[in-house]
Amino acid sequence: MVPFEPAALPELLPVLLTAAFPHGAYGRWLGYGGVVKNYFQLREFSFTLRDDIYVRFQSFGSPQELERELQRTNPYKIDIGAVYSHRPNQHNTVHLGAFQPQEKELVFDIDMTDYDDVRTCCSSAEICSKCWTLMTIAVRVIDRALVEDLGMRHRLWVYSGRRGVHCWVCDDAVRKWSPALRAAAVEYLTLVKGGAETVKKVNISEPVHPFVRRSVAVVEKYFEAYALAGQDILGNPESWDKVLALIPEDHREPLRGEFPKKRDSAQRWELLKGRMERTRRAGGAGRSAACYGDWEIMLQYCFPRLDINVSKGVGHLLKSPFSVHPKTGRVSVPLDLQKLEQFDPFAVPTISSLCHELDAAGDDGEQQEEGGETEPKRRVRDYKKTSLAPYVRVFEQFVEEMERARRGELLRRSGESRAGTQPEGGTPKRRDPLARRNCRFFFLFWFFFSVKTSPLSSLQTCKETSEASLPGGHRGTGSAIVTSAIVTSAAGCGDH
Repeated sequence: MVPFEPAALPELLPVLLTAAFPHGAYGRWLGYGGVVKNYFQLREFSFTLRDDIYVRFQSFGSPQELERELQRTNPYKIDIGAVYSHRPNQHNTVHLGAFQPQEKELVFDIDMTDYDDVRTCCSSAEICSKCWTLMTIAVRVIDRALVEDLGMRHRLWVYSGRRGVHCWVCDDAVRKWSPALRAAAVEYLTLVKGGAETVKKVNISEPVHPFVRRSVAVVEKYFEAYALAGQDILGNPESWDKVLALIPEDHREPLRGEFPKKRDSAQRWELLKGRMERTRRAGGAGRSAACYGDWEIMLQYCFPRLDINVSKGVGHLLKSPFSVHPKTGRVSVPLDLQKLEQFDPFAVPTISSLCHELDAAGDDGEQQEEGGETEPKRRVRDYKKTSLAPYVRVFEQFVEEMERARRGELLRRSGESRAGTQPEGGTPKRRDPLARRNCRFFFLFWFFFSVKTSPLSSLQTCKETSEASLPGGHRGTGSAIVTSAIVTSAAGCGDH
């Protein structure tokens, strides 16, 4: 791979933004099929230009206008903001208080620096193949919860270009969420709590919430290779004392005496894990309190650490996919979840390597066409001959799936509209599957707030009470509408 020189960035950006940036799919993504008139025009973009000149509240009449502006200004960094009530580039002409963010994708920002207290191989902005496993775990844990627990469908995971990952949840209903709902989602997805002064940051008590159990099941698949072999968290007395500080005192001292007799971290972990499992079996028999110290250790060392401020603020900006990181030169590329374990951040193409590949592709084309000049359109197609091509394809597939879902929804609504005009006795109108899914989502929030810290014995009574108020088609689905305040905040999520 061609080494990246930050000083060369001004010369390289015009090539990337002309020949390798997927302008077509990018515009289709943020336009959402024209879901609302002038939707794209109301979107804020922010550019960071040379010499750290920061320009906010940029907006464009069309994706083509954005493309021309990107190629004119060649920004070092592109950030995407909210869809506003008025065009962002005219915000100074709007009455004070009238210019407000209306909607935006639900986004998550996971940064490796937030794990510095539990990784030993690197610190700060540094990453390596050992600690990158933490990002793999984060994607697996959060993505599973988004789909299975919260009923979300359209998620775009993106490598930041340096030391973290971003997630864009693009479902139509979710983009309309209020800050309160966004904060509630992050709270649901958060288990590691406390600052640098907090020693024990994960606490599990019975009854154990299903989200905790499912998260442990994901983390456990990676824990031995990452924490025991890669980080060697029980490799020496100094390391294992930090781990033992996370379990109750009555288990700590016996293990501290046994650990030196074991050969390595794997054997010491089996000893600790076996002791915790015995307490849980005994606790089930009513003889002693169950202890989840091994689960708490796994979660504290490996569970995703989310920035709530990034997620809850509708007006918060986040780095755009296919933007270049100015320090590493790496392109912010979408992640293929089917090949997540094979993803290598150090193999991500840099702007230097892409420009070199584009030059080579251009030379080949000129040799094939004697005397012919390289046309701009030809250069645009040349990105398919570079190492960026597979990442662009992942992005295009994501956009295509959203478009298919949108067409299916329009067809469904059209069919229901026609069914609504049938004479009495015709085929009964089908219930909206999205309403069922959103109803399930609201139940999960209720479940989280009512049960995550309360006894499960009250769950069945609450569930039966809440379901009794639901339309017949939704009863028995384990769904409930939490409160009128949440339903009001979720305007656009569907009628229940």
